[in-house]
Order: sequence, then structure tokens, then C-alpha cells
Amino acid sequence: MVIETIDQGNGTIVLSFNGRCDFKARHAYQVALDQAFQKNPKLVIMDFAHVSYIDSAGLGLISLSHKKFSEKAMRLVIAAPSDPVKQILNLANMGKHVPICDSIAAAGQTAIPPR
Repeated sequence: MVIETIDQGNGTIVLSFNGRCDFKARHAYQVALDQAFQKNPKLVIMDFAHVSYIDSAGLGLISLSHKKFSEKAMRLVIAAPSDPVKQILNLANMGKHVPICDSIAAAGQTAIPPR
């Protein structure tokens, strides 16, 4: 798993993931989200356009991260998931908890909760 962090300077951080979001990659995933959390952003967009696979460990990390961010009035959004990943996210009903958008631009337009 390769993760690129892009601070857009407007309270938004984009984390671009490349590879598999699975048990083996959980440490890199957690480090990237923890580093983003420390910057106290309003919005963190997880760009999943280049994620080829996600397993239950990846789904669990998303859920835990969503809870952690929500407790501090930060928003976590999944953007542009690949078709196989989108199918798994939908089967897991992840969209009930974490918004799933078709693009980074659409994710950037999601409502940000007040601080």
C-alpha cells in the first residue's frame, strides 16, 4: 500500500491510496490517518481510485477512523472507489456511516459539520 498525503490548505486533506487495503497494509493505513488526524482538518478525503481490494480489516479501519474523526467534528469521506471496492463497500453498508462519492471534487463538496 502506497499512500500520498495532499494538504489542500483549506482544512481538507486528501489521502490517495494505491494498492490493497487489507490486513497486511493496516499499519500504513493507520499511520496515514493518524498523521492526518493530528493536523485537525475539517475534512479528510480517502481517494480509493487506485485501491484494488479491501477486506474486513480495511472495512474495520474505516469504521474506527470514522468514529475517531466524528468525535472531533472532523469528516471522513471515501472518494472514487474502484468498482470491486465499491461493491464491497456497498455490501458492507459502509455508506450508511461514511459518505462515498464518485470523485474527489464531489467529496470536497460534502457538508462539513460545524466545529
